[in-house]
Amino acid sequence: MNHTKLYAILTYLIAAVWFINGLLCKVLNLVPRHQQIVSTIIGDQYSRTFTIIIGLLEVGMAVWVLSKIKPKINAVFQIVIVASMNILEFFIASELLLW
Repeated sequence: MNHTKLYAILTYLIAAVWFINGLLCKVLNLVPRHQQIVSTIIGDQYSRTFTIIIGLLEVGMAVWVLSKIKPKINAVFQIVIVASMNILEFFIASELLLW
């Protein structure tokens, strides 16, 4: 498999992860644990609204990945977002994490 084909496959897989987690897990609430995590962090009152916003931003990230606009900035942004979310969840909502 050549480098270009591998890059394209990885790009689609990364975009799919953002899209699935954003739309299915958060916006459509097919994985309620995501909203429970948000609720633990910010409280119940706006947890659904914030979960939907986070989900839409994740769908936007999928679009950005597929657009190939500023890919290096995109990669750094993804790393910072995932690390921040994981650290926040670990320290505030660790009982809701799968592992």
